[in-house]
Amino acid sequence: MVNVPLQVLIDSGASINVIDEKAYHAIIKSPQNNRLSLRHTSMKIYSYGGTSPLPVLGTFYTRIESKTHTTPATIYVIKGENGCLLSYKTATELELVSVIAQTNASVNTTTPLSTLSSTQFRSEYSDLFDGIGKMDFQVHLHIDPSVPPRHNLREFCSTFAKSSIPNLTNLNARVLSNRLMAQLLGCPSRCDTKTEEP
Repeated sequence: MVNVPLQVLIDSGASINVIDEKAYHAIIKSPQNNRLSLRHTSMKIYSYGGTSPLPVLGTFYTRIESKTHTTPATIYVIKGENGCLLSYKTATELELVSVIAQTNASVNTTTPLSTLSSTQFRSEYSDLFDGIGKMDFQVHLHIDPSVPPRHNLREFCSTFAKSSIPNLTNLNARVLSNRLMAQLLGCPSRCDTKTEEP
């Protein structure tokens, strides 16, 4: 893709680069890019929290550049006008996102954990497994005395709701929505309506 500026949103949770149909047509409108064609892909792409796949028109491979860096990337084109997303991998390669602290899953040990049995593990780290687990200091809880203690009513509310549902099935929708919600949420009596029960 040659000299086509795009506004993208960096999504550090995204694993792929996505542009919408409108951005793709803006790219191929340029004479240098009119030969850019989409390849078919069988990949199903879901939005965050989505249950149905997004309609994918295709994919293409290109070089993406920021003010200071260039990187090759695969871009997926989605039907519609939903905006463009830059993946975490591409954003870090372009140095648009910097990783301050990254954890490593590997641990340097003298003995691989897979060869240690449970008893060997306990004997090697006996100081961690012996005793009753008392700390060698006393914990001080900072409690604000001006805040009154409150009883947790969640269990009461769920028990009340379960026992009240059969009785409430005969009530009309207005009484059900107002009174039940007022009782469950502990609203003052102004939430109650003055409708008669059948």
